Amino acid sequence: MPGKAPGTRRTCHPSRIKSARTARTQFLGAPICIEMSADMPDKARQYQGRQMTSTNDAYMQVRSKICNAHLVAITIVAIPTLAASLYPSMSTGWQPVMTLYLVMAVSLVIATLLRNRLPYTLRVGFLIFFFVTIGLAGLWSFGLLAGGIPFLLVAPILAALFLTARFAVMLLAAISLSACVIGASIVLGYQSPVIDAGPYAISAPAWFVLITAWVLTNGSLVLAIGSLNGFLLQSLHTAHDHAEALERSEAQHRRLVANLPEIVYSWTPAIGGAYYSPRVKDVLGHSPAHMIRHPRLWTESVHPDDTAILAEGLAKAEDGTPFDIIYRIRDAKGAWRWLHDRSIDIRREDGTTVVDGIVSDITEQREAEAQLRQAHKMEAIGQLTGGIAHDFNNLLSIMSLNSEILEDELAGNKAARARLDMIHKALDRASSLTNRLLAFSRQQMLSPVPTDIGTLLHSLRELLERTLGAEVHLKIRLSAGLWWAKVDQNQLENALINLAINARDAIPASGLLEMSARNKTVKEAFFEQRAEIMPGDYVVISVRDTGTGMSPETLEHMFEPFFTTKDFGKGSGLGLSMVYGFVAQSNGFVSVDSALGRGTTFRLYLPRNREAALPQPESIPA
Repeated sequence: MPGKAPGTRRTCHPSRIKSARTARTQFLGAPICIEMSADMPDKARQYQGRQMTSTNDAYMQVRSKICNAHLVAITIVAIPTLAASLYPSMSTGWQPVMTLYLVMAVSLVIATLLRNRLPYTLRVGFLIFFFVTIGLAGLWSFGLLAGGIPFLLVAPILAALFLTARFAVMLLAAISLSACVIGASIVLGYQSPVIDAGPYAISAPAWFVLITAWVLTNGSLVLAIGSLNGFLLQSLHTAHDHAEALERSEAQHRRLVANLPEIVYSWTPAIGGAYYSPRVKDVLGHSPAHMIRHPRLWTESVHPDDTAILAEGLAKAEDGTPFDIIYRIRDAKGAWRWLHDRSIDIRREDGTTVVDGIVSDITEQREAEAQLRQAHKMEAIGQLTGGIAHDFNNLLSIMSLNSEILEDELAGNKAARARLDMIHKALDRASSLTNRLLAFSRQQMLSPVPTDIGTLLHSLRELLERTLGAEVHLKIRLSAGLWWAKVDQNQLENALINLAINARDAIPASGLLEMSARNKTVKEAFFEQRAEIMPGDYVVISVRDTGTGMSPETLEHMFEPFFTTKDFGKGSGLGLSMVYGFVAQSNGFVSVDSALGRGTTFRLYLPRNREAALPQPESIPA
């Protein structure tokens, strides 16, 4: 029950992709894009979503571990570094910055001890605050001799790695502004460093503090960048593997769907078809892309008598109720096809009903069922007709016997003899009628013999040409190596003459009648489609005309006794019935292909005779 795509559903994955339409997410601070196609299985979409969640969680865990490692490392070196930083106070006296160092050291120890309990954002914030505070405090108190200057360099980098690039830029601007204020204060004399540059430059504690600051800052960068880089590479490899697995899964899904005998579709009543499997091309003759470009094509092609059935299915879909319906639809060639439409999943997406379903082409099944019903009907009519014909024949026998007795008794009565002659002629016509009824009911006496079909057709040419008249051209075509058939030759000739007369009457002015013969092996697959056909070898005689053709209603009743489309008095309606009964009694079958304006082709399948020698005649042109 498929129309226009309701929109491609999208999700994100840290992988290189090939699609033009993409969705965005943040992975390691950068937008990575991927499209989730609308026809991707739900399990694949769920799998991809789980992979993204797992990747983001792993990334947060890595950053949390790096933050904790920084806290532990800084705490370990904090005590000797603090002692080295306090050493100048022995000569310069206690400075306020020393108190700040002590407070920050105590806070660092507390944060390290509670690192597994504190939220990630709070730990990262304290770490960056620690670096910035120590760096600015040292710059204010000691000027360019401060050992914490490298802390100011690494703080924005850590902010970019642990938090966001925007926050890192803001922090860099704040540090730069603070450094400008401190530098201006020292240069203008508002603030004086408390350390004499000469002795400080050659003191061991000063060098220890400086080297420690370098180690901490560079170590922080190496640890953070190295760990994140390793995680990034591992994540990209993992994401690539997952993407390849997903592509393989999608490819397998597409292959399975493409090879299904049913049409798989996704459809919304408000818009139309969103997806059609390639099978729609085989069934309806329209490509999936064409069906999506014309969202109303499906519903507009439904048979007028079946629109109510489709409307009922649509109403059920809108209510979220599954449906299972059968209807007819016109294909690209204008033929009607029977479809079995079943919903598989009905859901709501963004306030719109979406139906996933499958459609089976049951045209051949319906035709086979119709043929089976026709065969059963013809069998029943044949039994009834045969019984009537036998009873009627018995009555005719009594009438014929008594008329002969009367003929002997009235030998000298010319007037009575004339009336008896009329009775005899009527009895002959009635007898001929009963014989034709018996032929239809498959109860006539047949004398099947090995028959060369090619020779028989050519022997009938002159008679057929006189029957057809000058306006209808007769053509006979024979395949090479034509098998012999085992049939009653006289009845086969009568059947072919009957078909020729029907063809002549169906051709309005001038036209063509072609009789051809070929070999045909009916296999089991063909046998399953028609209950009256037995597998085996057949000689197929085709009688094709260029007449007006027959309507579906005529095709349904054409083999029934006394059914005729001719004017009253111009046909008994037993010609095709006799053909049908004769071929069926010969263990063969008849097929008909006809449509109004396209002419008619009868095919007589006659069983091959295996007892006779098999001649190899060449094709004989008409």
